[in-house]
Amino acid sequence: LGQASGRTLRAMPHGWRRQIPVATHPDPRGDANCRQRAGHAVSRRQPASTDSPSGTGMIRHATPDDIDSLLVLEARCFSYDRLTRRSFRHLLLRGHAVTFVATDEQAIQGYALLLFRDASSIGRLYSLAVDPRHHRRGIARRLMRTLEREVRRRGRHWLAAETRPRNRAMRRFCNELGFDEVGRKRRFYEDGVDAILLRKRLVPGGSSKQPRP
Repeated sequence: LGQASGRTLRAMPHGWRRQIPVATHPDPRGDANCRQRAGHAVSRRQPASTDSPSGTGMIRHATPDDIDSLLVLEARCFSYDRLTRRSFRHLLLRGHAVTFVATDEQAIQGYALLLFRDASSIGRLYSLAVDPRHHRRGIARRLMRTLEREVRRRGRHWLAAETRPRNRAMRRFCNELGFDEVGRKRRFYEDGVDAILLRKRLVPGGSSKQPRP
């Protein structure tokens, strides 16, 4: 899987996302786009940027000015269960979610959306999508590494995701990044399909007990 696509890890065409409170099914069309929705949003701070190791672009915090581009990316990556303008605005202006975008000089190439809850040790991947025209350039992997750093920065210990059992591309991608499959959620998706639970421990030491989902 060159990149990871998914909504709460949907079927995975070009994106993946999780369902909380909305169903998520990674788009099965390609790369690793991930969508995993859980529903909160980024604080209103100035966007921070990170130079890409390959020198092909940068990763930074998304802002409301990016919504038009994010909607175009949604349409390219997902054939259903797309985030709306209202959803993006809500997520970008609340304080319990963080959205990062991968960009070059011309356009947004991909994004990843991370959700947090108070008093939880988990950061949850809600949505990950990469433009099909930019697959196999390591963009999804760079976005995931950025999410891991953000989870650690916030003092959380785990990065979590869900995906459909048949989404082998997303499962393989997460396995390569060090995630473990730790169980299932019965009838997780709107169509009654179970979800595979994925967890990655980011902080060594302490209890190895898996946190409650």
